[in-house]
Amino acid sequence: MIKRTRIIWFWLFVVAISLLVAGCKSSGGNDGAPVIVTVTDYSGIRVPNAAVVLGDSNGAMRNYGVTDADGQITFSNAPANSTITAATTCLWSGSTTTTYSIDVQFDVNGSAVLSLNNCSNPG
Repeated sequence: MIKRTRIIWFWLFVVAISLLVAGCKSSGGNDGAPVIVTVTDYSGIRVPNAAVVLGDSNGAMRNYGVTDADGQITFSNAPANSTITAATTCLWSGSTTTTYSIDVQFDVNGSAVLSLNNCSNPG
């Protein structure tokens, strides 16, 4: 039950942050084109099971999902100038406090690479 509650709070956190940071953008680009998102840690290693939210240029959430085993997710029919938000949680070795990591990119048309902290490198 606690794990399920944590997952629900995590998704609410991701959605809330993506809505807060997304602002109005200029129109343009190709509506309906796929967007391929790759999530890596700061050293370039791909991060599986990261939460990813797709938003339009006005900040409205359009879709969401998690990265696959290769740290990627594809959204078909993405709006032009998409806002992409990726987030994950982790625990530092020996810690009891959850670390939240989030990255956002604006005006995405095509592909994006977002970087998150995976708690594997304290430096």
